[in-house]
Amino acid sequence: MNPTQQQILQIAHDLFMRFGFKAVTVDDIAKQAGISKKTLYENYTDKDNIVYAVLNFIDNCMNEEQCGISKNSENAIEEAIEHMVMLETILNSMNANCLPDLQKYYPKAFLEFKKNKDAQMKSVEQNIKRGMKEGYYRKNLNVAFCAWYRIDNIMYMLQNGELAKKFDPIASQIELMQHFLYGISTLKGHELIEQYITKFKKKK
Repeated sequence: MNPTQQQILQIAHDLFMRFGFKAVTVDDIAKQAGISKKTLYENYTDKDNIVYAVLNFIDNCMNEEQCGISKNSENAIEEAIEHMVMLETILNSMNANCLPDLQKYYPKAFLEFKKNKDAQMKSVEQNIKRGMKEGYYRKNLNVAFCAWYRIDNIMYMLQNGELAKKFDPIASQIELMQHFLYGISTLKGHELIEQYITKFKKKK
């Protein structure tokens, strides 16, 4: 990626997160980047291409951060809570229309986004298996189903614009995460969840 492409990508990312994918035009991106539309089109063929590139950028950043969280967490519950913190940070910077826009107007990019959903599901599966081994999650959980349930809850809230108007997206995601963790955890795990949730609230 050359410096101009990198600049366009960063500007587009910031604008999309702030205003949604539909509202931002190629003119907006070029103007904010301080370049002509001709220069922009020399680096990205169209807006769809920019959206696609931005999603890849987000996916790479998320996957890198998740790997770091998994590696540095002392246990599965700390890992899950840190993932929740990461999600909160992303949602704080994201316009509520982002995913509904993506699904409706950019189907190719949305398919790419769904591939990352599969990667997120595998990450949750690994966390569940880890927690079961550590004794913090209940034995004999249906790992694949639990992971699907967790990710599908996240996606449903993010993709439903009407729900975002009715319930605060960030508060809702935190509550969903807590319900999920308490549901799959042992009593030993419940004690640890309380500790991490208390620590999490103190940081806010």
